[in-house]
Amino acid sequence: MEIDNHILSELYNKIRRDDSKAFEALYHLMYKRLYSVANTILEYKELTEETLEEVFTSLWVNRHKADVDNIFTYLYVLTKNKAIDVKRKEVRWDYLTLEDVHDELFYCSVTPETTIVSKEEISQIHSIIKSLPEKRRNVLMLVKYHGLKNKEVAEILGISVKTVDNHLAAAIRDVLEALQKQDIDSGSRMRLMSWLL
Repeated sequence: MEIDNHILSELYNKIRRDDSKAFEALYHLMYKRLYSVANTILEYKELTEETLEEVFTSLWVNRHKADVDNIFTYLYVLTKNKAIDVKRKEVRWDYLTLEDVHDELFYCSVTPETTIVSKEEISQIHSIIKSLPEKRRNVLMLVKYHGLKNKEVAEILGISVKTVDNHLAAAIRDVLEALQKQDIDSGSRMRLMSWLL
């Protein structure tokens, strides 16, 4: 579902004027998308829900302090950062990137019926994506998994849209080349490639 930035901005402006109904509306508009971001990192429903509670609580508590130009980007980055902080505390990892995704990422639709990629195929593509340079990997995940537009990714990562385009093209090229080298049947290769294109 496409989210209109103008509507989000109007809701945020109302929230800054203590409108709890606008806060509730924003919550309902953004919850599923932010849940997906946090759950990709945290992998546990309870941790994800707690993190989103913190995100929305922070938004409400700081509504008079924060002057936000793009509420969508602000909430996305806030969610990602809080989820990474929670993951570091829970698992005591030194660093977490977008490479840590659910296997569900690799469920893709080739025909009207859903085709499920095998565990072996999941492992192969996961390995390929992990081997990408970090910037390419992050752009690929934000565009292909989170469904963000290149302009949104550019805002989130603080780079130009052209740079996003270049990283995405390079990431897709790298993954396709790696898939060509893998010892997998052509049907599996086509299912995996369909997710990229």
